[in-house]
Amino acid sequence: MKKIIVSLALLFTAGVPTVLAHPVKDPDPLVLDAFKKEFSGAHDVKWAKEEGFDKAIFGLLGHRVIAYFNEKAELEGCIRDLFFDQLPLVVMTAVDKRFPAAVILSVREIANTSGTSYQLILESKEKKYNVKLGADGSIRETEKFNR
Repeated sequence: MKKIIVSLALLFTAGVPTVLAHPVKDPDPLVLDAFKKEFSGAHDVKWAKEEGFDKAIFGLLGHRVIAYFNEKAELEGCIRDLFFDQLPLVVMTAVDKRFPAAVILSVREIANTSGTSYQLILESKEKKYNVKLGADGSIRETEKFNR
């Protein structure tokens, strides 16, 4: 019974973003050209429309990447999944100091016109945390959740 519940939860979790993102076969040709120039080695590309942006989800150099293009076919920003040890040293040490016993569940690098930042989901004995950090290791925001 537990396996069925876990399987259904995973299917629901994976399916909700897909339903909300409105998949499209291909974006505008200008967006497609901009994408090909910016991410020439991309593979397994899936396109969607999200909040007025063309969203590309793809693999690149061993990472899952999400790129957002505006209506002018300009790259607005990217999100890349990373491993903890791929973070800049200053970010890793800031997390280790603030959350020494936490387990790292996910790490994302966010790059846009504002610069590069990082979002981590951590879990300790009692709580889960959504932590946003600057490239300099400064903790910009911490949100707590119950486990």
